[in-house]
Order: sequence, then C-alpha cells, then structure tokens
Amino acid sequence: MDKNSLLHFKLSDSISNSELKNFHCSDTLLNQFLKRKAKKHFGELLAVTYLVMDEYKNIVGYYTLSSDTMPVTDILKSRFEKGKNYQTYPAIKIGRFAIDKQLDFMKV
Repeated sequence: MDKNSLLHFKLSDSISNSELKNFHCSDTLLNQFLKRKAKKHFGELLAVTYLVMDEYKNIVGYYTLSSDTMPVTDILKSRFEKGKNYQTYPAIKIGRFAIDKQLDFMKV
C-alpha cells in the first residue's frame, strides 16, 4: 500500500455498519467505539470521527476530534499577551486514534 493512496473520510451515515465491521485494532474498546458509538457521537455533536481508507475502501485506521479547552497555567500565562485574563483557551482533542492490526507497517 502506498501511503499517498490513503484517503480520509468523515464518518457519516453513508458509511455502512458492514464496512465498519471489518476494522479490528488491538484494543477492544476502540473497536467497539467505531462500530457502536462513533455515529452517535457525531449526531450528538460530541465528536467527529475520520476514517483513513486504502484505495480498496478498507478502513486502515481512524481518529476522533472534538472541541475542548486547555486550562491556563503559570507556564502558559508567560506565553500569552499581558492583560488577557482567560482561564482556558480553546483546543482540539484527539479523543481516539486506532490503526487496523492487519496493516503492515513496513509497507506504509
């Protein structure tokens, strides 16, 4: 598999549950999330899951992004403008990240 041939898709209702069924990583909870909860989280505006697929539409991995905040600490305060009194700053969280266990890393 050529890494340049990988495609990214936002998980949507157009992706069938049978397509998701073929994905298996080493972590049971990550497998279950993709197959049972990812679409629900998208519908509830909690997170967006992106599928990474090969040229044959096999899911080789996925990751989930969601909105979050980062608390301001003394270290961060020194990096931002004086006079800003925010307690948190916006951030994007990678909530889940999984790669299919059948993927041959030597070929990527």
